[in-house]
Amino acid sequence: MTKHLRIFLALILLMAVSVAKASTLYYVVDNIRYAVNTDDSTAMVVAYSAYKDMTEITIPASITVHGYAYRVTELGEYCFERCTGLTNVTIPNSVTELGYGCFSLCNLESMHIQSKTPPQTSIEGSFQLRIDYITLYVPVGSADAYKAATPWKYFKEIIEE
Repeated sequence: MTKHLRIFLALILLMAVSVAKASTLYYVVDNIRYAVNTDDSTAMVVAYSAYKDMTEITIPASITVHGYAYRVTELGEYCFERCTGLTNVTIPNSVTELGYGCFSLCNLESMHIQSKTPPQTSIEGSFQLRIDYITLYVPVGSADAYKAATPWKYFKEIIEE
């Protein structure tokens, strides 16, 4: 293989990788900043701008921006960090992952998760606080799944609702 052919093939490969990369745009909806992936119509919470004023928040299962709907699937890293006034959060069943530090240094008292399957997260990463002070509310029939999963099993109490 000639040098020029190798360079040409490398450039084609590089262009293919660039085209395959997701297009990410950022929007604020109801004081929540989202990273929107236009390729798969998903959204990730990346920041919360009204944290000093709100004591509770319900994250929507989807958002609509310019007429397009995006499913909220993840809480990004540090998205609610230092939201000291936030005491209650509701997470829809569309969210499958909580990013590192997403609730670090918060004063949560209760968390309502609408998914029967515990979202993926790590004990040291997402909360970085005493989760044994937080009451976790989960859908009927899912308490056993949460009680068997880390970090969910370390919450103060798990109540089905």
